[in-house]
Amino acid sequence: MRFSLQTGTTNDPPRQELGEAEPTQRFIALRDPRTGVQDLVLAVCNEPQLKAHALALRAHQPNWQALAIQQRAAALLQFAGLIEKSTALARALMTDTGRQAIAQLELQASAGLIRRIANQAEQFELRREGASSFPGVQFETDGLPYPLVAVIAPWNFPLLLSLIDSIPALLAGCAVWVKPSEVTARFIAPLEALLDQLPLLRGVFRFLIGDGNTGASMIPLSDALCFTGSVATGKKVYRACAEAFIPAFLELGGKDPLLILPGSDLDLAAEIALRASVISNGQACQSIERIYVHAERGHV
Repeated sequence: MRFSLQTGTTNDPPRQELGEAEPTQRFIALRDPRTGVQDLVLAVCNEPQLKAHALALRAHQPNWQALAIQQRAAALLQFAGLIEKSTALARALMTDTGRQAIAQLELQASAGLIRRIANQAEQFELRREGASSFPGVQFETDGLPYPLVAVIAPWNFPLLLSLIDSIPALLAGCAVWVKPSEVTARFIAPLEALLDQLPLLRGVFRFLIGDGNTGASMIPLSDALCFTGSVATGKKVYRACAEAFIPAFLELGGKDPLLILPGSDLDLAAEIALRASVISNGQACQSIERIYVHAERGHV
C-alpha cells in the first residue's frame, strides 16, 4: 500500500504565521558513560522541523527510486568507504558507548554490512513478467518501495542497528529517516557530515536528534516503521503504527538461552557461557540470559 502526502523541496521548517506561538524547544542532556558526567546538551528536532524533513525526503524519493538499483548501490558503497575512514565518527561512537575496541569493531561491521547488502543489489530486483492462466493475458509484477520509512534504533550498537534496517530500505528505493536513541546521540553529527558529502544519498537519508516523543511523532508521517527496542515500548509502537495504518517491523528484547546437552564439552561450554554473557558488558542483544543444562550433566 502506498500513501501520498503533500511534498515540498526544502529542509527549512515552515514559516510561522503572524501571531502563531513559537514551538517549544526541547533539549536532551547526554551523559558520558565512563565518567557519569552530563557533558553535552543537544536540541531535539521539533514538530515543524519533523514535518519539513518529511516533506523534503518525500520530494527527493521519486528521483532516488527512478535510479537503477546499481546506481543506488554505488552511492551506498561510497557511504561505506566514508564511514570506515571517519575518525570523528569513531570518536563519537567511543564516547557515546564508553567502549573503544568494540566501537571500532562496530564501525568496521557497519561498513561491511553496507557492502554486503549493496553487492547483492541484483537480488533485490523484483520485476517479473510471464503468462497468466488466461489465454492471451500476460502479467507483470514490480516491487514498489514505501516512500518514507522510519527507523527507531537502540543505544547498545547505535550505528550498526541504525543501518541494519536503513540500508535495505534505501537500496529498495525508499527514503529513510532514523531516530537513534537519545542516550547515544553524539554520533549523529559526524554521520550527517558524511552524508553531506554524498548529495545523491543526502536527499533521502537523514538522522534526527530526538527522544521517545520524537519517535512517536515520526510514525504518522511515515509509510512504514522499523523499531528495535524493548517489548514494553514495542507494544506502544505497534499500537501507534496500527492507528496510522502502516506496517511495523519490530525486533524486541528477548531472553536468549544457552542449551548444554549430553556429550557437551563442559569446559568449553562454561567458557562460551561466560563470554557470551558479559561481552560488551552484556549489552549485545544476543547476550546469554538463560542457561539450560541437561539433567545428565546437572550434577556437575
